[in-house]
Amino acid sequence: KQWYQRRVRVIMCVSREYTNSQNCLMEANFALRSLRKHVIVIEVGSGTSEDRLAWNQSSLGMLISGDHESFTADEVDTPDTYDKAIERIVARVQSELPGVDKSTTVEPSEPPPTQQLEQAPNDLRSLVPTLGTSVIAHYAAWQFFPAKVASFNSASLHYTVDWDDPDPTCRVQPYNLVAMNTTPSEDLLGIGSRVLFKQGVYRYGTSTGDVWNLGEITGVREVGGKKMFSGKHLKTAADGLAVASWPTFKPTFEDSESQDLRLFPNAIEMLEQFQNLKL
Repeated sequence: KQWYQRRVRVIMCVSREYTNSQNCLMEANFALRSLRKHVIVIEVGSGTSEDRLAWNQSSLGMLISGDHESFTADEVDTPDTYDKAIERIVARVQSELPGVDKSTTVEPSEPPPTQQLEQAPNDLRSLVPTLGTSVIAHYAAWQFFPAKVASFNSASLHYTVDWDDPDPTCRVQPYNLVAMNTTPSEDLLGIGSRVLFKQGVYRYGTSTGDVWNLGEITGVREVGGKKMFSGKHLKTAADGLAVASWPTFKPTFEDSESQDLRLFPNAIEMLEQFQNLKL
């Protein structure tokens, strides 16, 4: 985290492969949404229309795709085009750093104090479950159910939850399988986003409710000004997915609104919240 805080600008090299990586998305979203850093975006990769569309439709691409430099294989394929692309990118970086001596680079000995910013709806901190909050948590066999956070173990990064129904089992779950039970902002969702979606209904005693499942968004379209998200299960019967044997099972979900999805917390924000780590 301190590394990002010291930087006036962050140079982000994006591609289809970059936005397919959960770790890359985690870092990028932390810099953009949590620290509110200004980024200089450089598109890399093949430059094909398919690859460009893929990263543009990711949750990160929807945020940064408007203004970027290009350094793709289809445009930088000779020594001359390489040199010109480097010159263009250097000029862009220098134009973004007014008043800075470009002949030397000085590393600050101490990071500047973190600016206290008002929490926006798309702030990743709003996705971090805290004590007493309502969540959708993993139970067993890749089934997720409503619960409330009872405690958090910062050493093992596991939550203990109290289920909304009276079931006393499977209460301890890892942080990356527990999501806030709130509607995520549309701009946090895109192709490649790992989400929870509803499919199936459970019954426990007199309690009934939706079964949430682990999925990935594979398509986004706009209908009447609203974004609709489609995707697929990330787990199968081979992984022990319980709902795979149910008669209502479908391997995909189609045209879900953001209110029908749940999003997991960013690991960096989660650690910052519970451990105050200096990453």
